[in-house]
Formats: sequence, C-alpha cells, structure tokens
Amino acid sequence: MTKSNYKLISPIDEAEQQKAERERRRKLRLIQVRQQEKRIACQLRKKFQERRDDEIQLITKHLQAKYHEEQDAKLDIIKRTYQNSLSAVGHGHKMATQAPIVEPKQVSPDAKAKALTRHKKALHQIQKVKATVAETESRRSEAKKGIIEKQRVLADSMKTMKPAESELILNLTARSKGNMIQLSDVQGYASTRYHLPERYVEREKFDSGKENAMHAAELESARLDVLKEEKKRARYEFEEKARLRFQSARSKVLLQKDYNDLMSELREYDLLDRQRRQKAVSDIPINIFQPSNYKIGNDDDKQAKLEEEFENLFSADIDLDGDRLLSEFESNSSFTESPGKDHVEKNIQ
Repeated sequence: MTKSNYKLISPIDEAEQQKAERERRRKLRLIQVRQQEKRIACQLRKKFQERRDDEIQLITKHLQAKYHEEQDAKLDIIKRTYQNSLSAVGHGHKMATQAPIVEPKQVSPDAKAKALTRHKKALHQIQKVKATVAETESRRSEAKKGIIEKQRVLADSMKTMKPAESELILNLTARSKGNMIQLSDVQGYASTRYHLPERYVEREKFDSGKENAMHAAELESARLDVLKEEKKRARYEFEEKARLRFQSARSKVLLQKDYNDLMSELREYDLLDRQRRQKAVSDIPINIFQPSNYKIGNDDDKQAKLEEEFENLFSADIDLDGDRLLSEFESNSSFTESPGKDHVEKNIQ
C-alpha cells in the first residue's frame, strides 16, 4: 500500500489561507477601483477643460464682434457728424445775408419822456449812493489820521520824559550779572531782585474791628465740608431707602407670583382628582349599590315577567283549558314560584 503524496491541511490553516486570499482580492479590487476612478476623473477633467476652452473662445468671439460693431457705429456717427459740419459751413452767413432787415419800432413821445425821467432818477440815486460812500470813507480816514496824530504826540512826550531815578525802581531793574556775593555778607541779600528794602514794604495793619479773612476762609471751608458730608449722608440714606423699598416690593411680587402659581397648581390637581373620581364612579356598575338578595329577586321577577309575556304573546289565540299537560305545568310553575317570592320578601324585610 503506497502513501499519498498530498498533505492534509488543517481547518485553521485553510481558513487563514481563505482569509488571506480574500484580503488579497479585496486589495486588488480597491487598486482597480482607484485606477478606474483616476482614469474617469482624468477624462472628466479633460472634457471640462475642452468645454471651458470652447466657451472662452465663443465668449471671446462674441465680445470681439460686439466691440467691432460698437466701433463701427461710433465711426459712422463721427463721419456723419463731420459731413454735416462740412455741409453746414457758411450756412450762418447765408442766413444772415438773406435775413430781412427789421426796422426798429417807433417809440412814442410819452414813453421817451418816461424813460428820460427814469434815467434822471437812477442817476440821482447813483450820485447819492456815491456821496454817502465817499463821506463814510472820508470820516474813516480822518479818524485814522487823528489816532495816528495822538499816537505821535504820545510817543514824543514819552521820548522827552526823563528816566526814573527812584531807589526802588533802580533796585528792581538792576541786574547783577556775574557779581558774586559773599556768604558772610548779610547785607548782600537785602536788595536783590527778589527782595525789597523794608522801608518800601507796606504792611497791612491789623484792625480788630475788621473780619479776619483767613479765619473766615477756614470757617467757610469747614462749612462746605459739613455741607458736603450732609449731602453725601442724605444721598446714602436715600439710596438705602430705595434699596429697601425695592427689596420689599420684589419680595411681595415674588410671594404673590409663588402664591398664584401654587393656587393654579392646586386647582389643576383638584380638577385632575375630581376627574379621576368621576371616572372611577362612572365605571362602577349601578347594581353594586343594591342589596344582593334584592338583586336576585329582582332578576327572578324580571325573568318571570318575560316568560309570562312570551307565553301570552304566543298563546293569545289558543285555548289551553282542554290540555292537561299545560294545566299541570302551570300549576307546577305556580307552586315553585311561590316559595321563591316568600323567601325574597323575607330577605327584604
């Protein structure tokens, strides 16, 4: 017996090989699909590029044709205008030479007199305006001359005045440039440009009857500070009261809102509870409020009445006196019904 040349493959290896083959085929399909998509995209791009170029060429041709038409129209207009201008050369002279001579209108003597009077009035008015303007100009020039003369006289008088020789002015105007003062010389600081001699200083004498300005200023400053503090405190009190009123009103509004919300919720709950009770009561049968023995007796009476009416309905035209079975059945039914009625009446009592 010879051994087989083939090798057995386990199920796991077979599954792995199948999985690898599927994966290889899947990747191959993906590559093929991508290549196909690239090819299709390239074709679409080429197609759209060609279409875009065609549209651009069409638009270009259309715009060129439109531009040439506009230029031709403008050129025609210019040519017609030029021809009209050439043809109209000398037309004005011809019309002027051919125009009839119009004689001037004859003016009446009254109109001439009125025009002359108007002319004289206008001349008189113009002369009057010119005179007023000349008068105002002359007044202004005379006033300027007077002012200039006064300034000249004042300048001459200032020139003839001698310079002041007062020690005070000399000490004020003197400028000690480069003069060094010794620190040990006390008198060197007595007459500088920043100090005056004591004999030229006028001191205010203290009068007990007069009010002290410094003290009054201090009192006024203290009064203004107190007034400012009072205003600040009043403003703070006003804002605090307003804040308290706001909080009180806000709390009242919130309480009223909460109360209204609570009452509305309670009304809704009450309505829902009432509807639930009414629904529960409506679902209860009516016979539940009656005694059990009364219900049984009532049902028996109803059944007996129905049977009786049924018999009366079908035996209205039939004589039952000669039938013994029916007579015995009626006697038995009357015998069996009597104890039930008595028992129901006893239970009701």
